[in-house]
Amino acid sequence: MRRALLALALATTLGAADMAIPGTDLRLPIPTGWRPITDPGTVLAVESPDRRGRLAVSVQPLREGEGPAAFAQRCLADVQRLLPGVVLEDWTFAELRGGRTWSRLCYHFRLGEAEYRQVQWITASATQGICISLGGAPGQDPLPQATSLEQDLWGSRPILTR
Repeated sequence: MRRALLALALATTLGAADMAIPGTDLRLPIPTGWRPITDPGTVLAVESPDRRGRLAVSVQPLREGEGPAAFAQRCLADVQRLLPGVVLEDWTFAELRGGRTWSRLCYHFRLGEAEYRQVQWITASATQGICISLGGAPGQDPLPQATSLEQDLWGSRPILTR
C-alpha cells in the first residue's frame, strides 16, 4: 500500500494521466491535481485538490462461480446494507466497454442532514472483483467528473485534430 501511494504521489507530481491499480491488470486515470490519501479497505485512493472529491478503489476475491455481473450485484447489496435509505438513480449491469465487462451504479443517500451522491464502476478479472467509487462532499454532484473518468477509463474520449 505504501509503495502504491508513493508511486501515485510521484506520478501525479509528474503529471501522469493514469496509475496501475495495485494487484490488478487495470490502469485508472487520475484527475489532474488529485493526491493520494490513506483509506482503509482500499488499494488506491485519491482526493481532489479542494478535498471535496474522493476516488477510491477496492479489490476483493471473487466467490466460486461469480462473474462480473454477479460481483456487481454483490457490491450493490453491500451499498444497500451499509447505507440505509440509499436511492439508486441509474444503474447498468454487464456492459462490454474497453474490452471489459463493467457495471455502473449511481446513487444518493443521506447521513444526518447531509445528502451525498456517488458513482461506482465495477468489473472483475478471473479471480478478483474491482470496485471504483467516486464521491464527494455533501451536495456535490460527481457526475461531471464521472463522465470524464469514463471517457478516460474506456478510451472513448474524442481526439480532435486540424
